[in-house]
Amino acid sequence: MKLRIHSKLIPHVKGEALLFTVRIKTAVKLNENSVISSEFLKEPFIRTAKETVQDEIKQIVLQSLSKLQKEMKADVADFGSKVKVNYPAYWDRVKDNWQDTFSEIPIDVRAEVQIKRTGAYTKGEGA
Repeated sequence: MKLRIHSKLIPHVKGEALLFTVRIKTAVKLNENSVISSEFLKEPFIRTAKETVQDEIKQIVLQSLSKLQKEMKADVADFGSKVKVNYPAYWDRVKDNWQDTFSEIPIDVRAEVQIKRTGAYTKGEGA
């Protein structure tokens, strides 16, 4: 199994409100050497696995962000720089109190998992 992960922080200012979307994309490649049974290469399993992994990623990221925002007030992912670049006027208003502002920002996490099947499987078995 091979895994690649890409993430993107997207700030949005609506009126006086700031919010973020965090997009996480990952692709997983499965082949006959990485699965125990050919059932794991069939579409129903792939669909369920994809949904389960997306939900798990979202929950882990939300829990981590909650801890960073609420408990630590630490912008370790550098959300502030995204605001500074994309909304400089807004940044000028909040930069002096960024830790407090950051701790209150709503963050929408979206995970997209793509599972690719590779290797020896037949159309009747895997797709």
